Amino acid sequence: NLEALEDEAEGPLNFELALEVAPEIELAKIEGIPVTARLPVLDDAILDGEVDRFRQQFAEMEEVPNDVEVSDKSVLGVTITYTIDGEALDPRADRTVLVEHDLVDGIKIEGAGRALLGRTRGDRLQLEAELPTHFEPAELGGKAATLDLAIDTHRVRKLPELNEDLLKKVGLGSEDELR
Repeated sequence: NLEALEDEAEGPLNFELALEVAPEIELAKIEGIPVTARLPVLDDAILDGEVDRFRQQFAEMEEVPNDVEVSDKSVLGVTITYTIDGEALDPRADRTVLVEHDLVDGIKIEGAGRALLGRTRGDRLQLEAELPTHFEPAELGGKAATLDLAIDTHRVRKLPELNEDLLKKVGLGSEDELR
């Protein structure tokens, strides 16, 4: 309990430490228990999706021109002013918005992505959210807030071409070998 820790200049330092230890569990004999595994049928759509996920691992962020509208693939840099119980916190610059996932500064806000679609750098908008319990300062966690967002930067993820150079990075010789 670090809150109760008192550092007396004289004498020993006393503190409490609690550790949770997982109990040791001895498994019963599991040999001979029938198990059925159903593997999905791998079709071209599944393989194409996996190839795209592979390419995403090597994606780079690319700035877009000021007049390009926000899409579901946009990653925004915003300045956010949180207002809680009528009191505005200091603006927080360089916060990330993942439009496709409705994530604003790490907070899942249903409909946030839709609200941002079609906007451009320099636009402002307000969203309502319940702050997560891990919000800082901690005493504000769980409270309702208004978020005033100003779009500062607009980037999109650029997937690399699936070519020989990319495949060599992971020790593969061809797309067929990847698939």
